Amino acid sequence: MAIDAPTENAKNAPRRLQLGTALLVAVGIIARSEVAILCGAILFIDFILSPLPIRYMLTIIPAILVSGILSTIATITIDTRLWDVPSFPELEALLFNVRDGHASNWGVEPWNYYLLSIPKLLLNPLAIPLTLATIILTRYTSLSTIETLRKLRYILLAPIIYLTGFSFLPHKEWRFIIYIIPLLTTASSISAAYIHHHRTKSFLHRVLHLILIFSVPATFVASFSMTIISSTNYPGALALEHLHATSNLTCAKVHLDVPTRMTGATLPLCTRANWTYVKCENETMLKSKDYWRDIDFAIIGSLEDCPCRFGKGMEGIGEWDVVYKQKGYDGIGWRKVEAPGHIPLPEGWKIPSWTDGILRKVEEKVGGRELKIPWVNLNDKIYVVRHLTKEELLQRSQLWEEQKEREREKLGVGRMGEVEGQWRDFY
Repeated sequence: MAIDAPTENAKNAPRRLQLGTALLVAVGIIARSEVAILCGAILFIDFILSPLPIRYMLTIIPAILVSGILSTIATITIDTRLWDVPSFPELEALLFNVRDGHASNWGVEPWNYYLLSIPKLLLNPLAIPLTLATIILTRYTSLSTIETLRKLRYILLAPIIYLTGFSFLPHKEWRFIIYIIPLLTTASSISAAYIHHHRTKSFLHRVLHLILIFSVPATFVASFSMTIISSTNYPGALALEHLHATSNLTCAKVHLDVPTRMTGATLPLCTRANWTYVKCENETMLKSKDYWRDIDFAIIGSLEDCPCRFGKGMEGIGEWDVVYKQKGYDGIGWRKVEAPGHIPLPEGWKIPSWTDGILRKVEEKVGGRELKIPWVNLNDKIYVVRHLTKEELLQRSQLWEEQKEREREKLGVGRMGEVEGQWRDFY
């Protein structure tokens, strides 16, 4: 059995290659075109480094053709049915953003944006050093440079080519390169496994193994912290959910502006029965009273924008009332906290005496003192405003006049003695 295993693996290798190629092509055509580009990078490297390039091409071409034809038919059929027009979404998006250059409308980043994003995406601080160590280990255990390249072609060479190609595009987002993170993680894990298996060989290996172990909970804490921060990046979605939860209207028309939609208030959340959700980016229409006449609620990113300013409607449009303010991420700052005078331990815990001594010394040094810790700053990001009815406007106007009258009586000033700008806006 041990002798037949390599022969069996050799027979199955072309099938695995065809299956992997077919799946990558299908995902690239149906789901994300970036995967098809990554597949192209992998196949290109495989072809260059293959000892039998002609045989390699004869193996993958049928898989590419079959998967490409079937996937194209599937995506065109389904998306044409969904959109009621002939549609090939991934091809259309690729042509629109890359060939026609419209992706730049969404922002332009410097050439090194992806290089700076890789450490953050890998997150573990040891990932980059471990990846470099894997290159050294692979070269050390290989007979030639070609063999080294063949061993690293999937986990390192393909990501480098993929990353280089996308760095030429002016518009960059980390989600475009997320597909190479598992490959780079695999590269770093090879050195991590080497350190683990050789942890008892020397003092250096033991130290490296200890550092490796501590990097795991440190990465978990960093990931958990970034998750909390990311949860504050979607005030638009939270504002829309709050409106759904607090409004008892059976029918309503809601305007969603650009900041609201870009922070989570997407189509899957616009699900309230008998409610209508509208959007508009035309400045002329946004300044016209006709657009806002039938709007019941507007979820906007700034009170400086239409339809309201500081809670008051623009002249000729009508009056609006701010009914909810949703806070969102506004950077990291320092928060002052008072250190506890005593560090509590769970009941029943027994710790060594030397550990207890360290805790007591820490209490003496910092107990009761004011410390600064990093904290997530939150600020008002999205506002929900409600279109007031004529009856509400009349009632509010009467209340405003009554308040002004009370202020006059308190100050002993008559109507003719008012000074322009003396009274605050009631709204």
